[in-house]
Amino acid sequence: AVGKFRDEGRTWALFMDGHSSHFTPEIIQFAMTMNIMIVSYPPHCTHALQGLDVVCFAKMKTELKNAIQEFEETHLRNIGKADFMGVFLKGFAKSFDETTVKAAFRVTGIFPFDRSAIKPEQMKPAEATSIIGGYALTQMSPVKA
Repeated sequence: AVGKFRDEGRTWALFMDGHSSHFTPEIIQFAMTMNIMIVSYPPHCTHALQGLDVVCFAKMKTELKNAIQEFEETHLRNIGKADFMGVFLKGFAKSFDETTVKAAFRVTGIFPFDRSAIKPEQMKPAEATSIIGGYALTQMSPVKA
């Protein structure tokens, strides 16, 4: 499959968050060799720009809930460890179909390109939710604990 990408002579785009752990020399070299252009999202923006977060995982949450409910109604018992993978894959298959993946690119304005897809209010910094405590608690020393 890797050769297929190189043989077509096209440039491919890979969209990913900009965490430094994703940009190893090996990944960069591989991308250059395969004619893949890496596009990184700005910091603190994946909640609005990353299609997985915006569309696919939201649908996955719903589909997994449905698959678990269907399993439990059919088998008249709770899902167990041995059952999880089959139930998960059922939800996954419904969540990562072609329609949903295309919607993820469309909703985030990647394809077709649409800079108006992301509204300014989506990029506002989060409001501070920290509270100031009345007093500091003394922590137990590991030796004394």
